[in-house]
Amino acid sequence: MTRQVMLALCCLGVTLPAFGAGEGKTLYCSPRGQDAPGRGAEKTPLKTINYALTQVGKAGGATVVLLDGAHRQPSSGWAFDKPVVIRAQNKHRAVIERLFLHRAKNLVIDGLTIDRKSAGRAVNVLHIAGWSSYCIVRNCRITHGAGGHQNTDAVKINQGAHHILIEDNEVFDGTDEEIDTLQDVHDVVVRRNIVYQYRIKEKDQALISNKRRAYRMMYEGNLLANLNPESSNGALRFGGSVKGGEECHTMVALGNLFVNTTGRGAMTFGGAKKCLVANNIFVNHNDRRTGAITIYSNHPRGDLANDELYVVHNILYNVTGPRRRPVFSFPPKNQAAFPKKWHFSHNLYFNPVQAVPKNGVHNPHTETGAMFKDPLFVGDLGKLTGRPTPEWFEILKLQKDSPFLKDAPDLMKLPLPKELKTFLKDYRGEGKDPWYKQINTK
Repeated sequence: MTRQVMLALCCLGVTLPAFGAGEGKTLYCSPRGQDAPGRGAEKTPLKTINYALTQVGKAGGATVVLLDGAHRQPSSGWAFDKPVVIRAQNKHRAVIERLFLHRAKNLVIDGLTIDRKSAGRAVNVLHIAGWSSYCIVRNCRITHGAGGHQNTDAVKINQGAHHILIEDNEVFDGTDEEIDTLQDVHDVVVRRNIVYQYRIKEKDQALISNKRRAYRMMYEGNLLANLNPESSNGALRFGGSVKGGEECHTMVALGNLFVNTTGRGAMTFGGAKKCLVANNIFVNHNDRRTGAITIYSNHPRGDLANDELYVVHNILYNVTGPRRRPVFSFPPKNQAAFPKKWHFSHNLYFNPVQAVPKNGVHNPHTETGAMFKDPLFVGDLGKLTGRPTPEWFEILKLQKDSPFLKDAPDLMKLPLPKELKTFLKDYRGEGKDPWYKQINTK
């Protein structure tokens, strides 16, 4: 029974199972199953995700298990009082071509492959929109595949979506951004994902972009890599080419790995306010034009403002290449873009090509070279080749006696604006928003 049929029967006065009839149950779906009453066990699976969700009811609290094979994507608009989990029985072996979550609530997507491999038109692969909330996407492979259409994101989050968790996924080869957030999106956590480009030859974008009033965004423990030498993408961008007043704000990047990135800065501020970038590692950033961290505005009206930027306790290791580009880049045509308030401290620079500055960031426009000594990575950086793997995280761990670890400041003691401190406290589960405590205790 499709959702549309169920609604029609209700209008005709036909009695249906009460909401919550499926609460606590586990239903199975298979491409070779059959949508019929009384089915849903592993040996007698249903066929479609939509039919399974109609059996759950508004109360939610159930699990839909997808057996191996290609499944039809569910319709949008599913909202439940308690989380409903849609998971693959075998990780990545249940496949759908696209997932569009519009006004969704309390959905957990776990272990699927979402591959837009036969796209007939330009459509985002995973699209979370329309004030969707309290949704989780984890352990998935998300890629544009061989669709071939330009301007399609692997993950797009927009239109006021909030309280969204994207974790432990592999996201790659979108033909625009890999993850794009905009339009009043807030309270989004993106953590422990491997995000990269491998085949796509996109230019002048970022692997992850945040713009147009996105706020309270947390990026933690991700691996970001641009592995296509013909692409000039950076990695993470806070802000973009939008009108003044639409800047993103209250943005945090903690403990991410930026590896083999090129172009436009591995980390870019393009009209951003109240941002913290701390405890990240930038490795092998052989940039062709700008520094590893770039501060700019390219809006023609020139009213795209950066302010209150905090770049603290990051490692920038061999980031400038043989052409001796700066670690920090401040394009001369964008003088108004430099923040009025900024705090750059406790960063470690290592580049054997350049001289060693003695006392911190004495010139953030052109700072380059090395501070202290080699940060003592555990693994061999020569193995950071090919497609990124979870082993890259192990390679880029620091040895216990690294002086960098001993120099870590207490972020809450920094002169951060109130909004950033409140957001950090919430994320740690110590604030007023109970959702953060839930996502950090599972």
